[in-house]
Amino acid sequence: MPTTTHNNNNLLNDEITSVNISHLEKLYREVVTSEGVRLGVVDIYLDAPDYTLVFDADEGFTCLDDISRAVVFYCRYYKQNPSISHLQKIESLIDTIFFLQADNGYFYNFIYPDFSINHTHINSTASPNFWTWRAMWALSEVQLLNAPELKRFLPSVNNVLNSLIEKILILIDGKQKLIDFNGIKIPEFVGNIGADQIAVIIASLTNCYGFSSDTKIKNLIKTLGEALLKTQYGNKSVFPYFAFLSWKNTWHAWGNCQSCALLYSGMITGNVSFIVAGKNELEYFFPYLVSHGFISQFELKQVGDKVECYGNKQFPQISYDIRVMVFAAIYAYEITGEISFAQLAANVAMWLFGRNVANYIMYDSSTGRCYDGIDSSRVVNKNSGAESTIEALLILNEIEKFPLIKKILDEFIINQNKKMIE
Repeated sequence: MPTTTHNNNNLLNDEITSVNISHLEKLYREVVTSEGVRLGVVDIYLDAPDYTLVFDADEGFTCLDDISRAVVFYCRYYKQNPSISHLQKIESLIDTIFFLQADNGYFYNFIYPDFSINHTHINSTASPNFWTWRAMWALSEVQLLNAPELKRFLPSVNNVLNSLIEKILILIDGKQKLIDFNGIKIPEFVGNIGADQIAVIIASLTNCYGFSSDTKIKNLIKTLGEALLKTQYGNKSVFPYFAFLSWKNTWHAWGNCQSCALLYSGMITGNVSFIVAGKNELEYFFPYLVSHGFISQFELKQVGDKVECYGNKQFPQISYDIRVMVFAAIYAYEITGEISFAQLAANVAMWLFGRNVANYIMYDSSTGRCYDGIDSSRVVNKNSGAESTIEALLILNEIEKFPLIKKILDEFIINQNKKMIE
């Protein structure tokens, strides 16, 4: 996708933190398949400068990943901004989630421009993978919405979630032993699935537990969470400062929601060890990320008694990196009431508003667009697709619930505006 070079012409205004859904509304539409099935979809790619739809011949034009993100956003947004229009979108998007479920209980990801399902792309097979777990997360958010208009979906939603829970139990059964990745030892099922994906599962299960208070679900959360604890490396003075690895011996910023999931599940289930582990990453690793202008990836290896870091990358940086960090800091603030976590949430969210290595405002409040990423200190990708836009809106919608965090962020924006004017 084309990119644009850095400039300083994006002036801030007092309303820039507002949750503007205009661009998401442009991304969303309803289509009808050749069989007459009506689906709600979200376009994956809209390219600058006209922000027109771009098709990917190998993938398709919409995907379960972003449809699920949109369901999560609209469910959360509806609680603060109830609207029949939002409910109708949730309903249509849920229909699409069900449309993409395969006979084996997992999900396909992409839909072609002719509205048929992409069964063959490596990132669209019906398998235990990110898009399946994001669908699980979305459906678990539907459970919690408690909107009478959605009650007709609940039996099907519950059936899908219960089926996925049984599949997760099978995936982890007998796979508790530690396996080695460059000397870094993690539980076998974590290596197979990925710590980042397990974190999405934990968030989904925590929603399910909040809805049902099912002891079996609570026990599964405990098993998965304790496995994540084994992926945490470093300490308060040794890199990577209590960071949770994402995939085998690799840490990456995108979707790195391990502390987010642990703090959320710890808050709902009362698991103190999860809260302590999550707070440690926030207190020692997150400040490192902020002070270094954020990073994208690194790998660890065990060399003798020491853990060494290699393969460092700073780019690309995307809003998906930022959302999971903001959510984690907000959960820590909810749990502890400590102002430092409110400040941390705001500090991380400032990435959207120019506190980044490109000194570029990534969220445009006048259009509701979030740009697709920062490729270098001088290059910003100004395309604005579903993932970047929805992840930014999730950040801003969550911040709206916490006046102190919003106040800190607003003050930063006002000060930035003054500097630009001067």
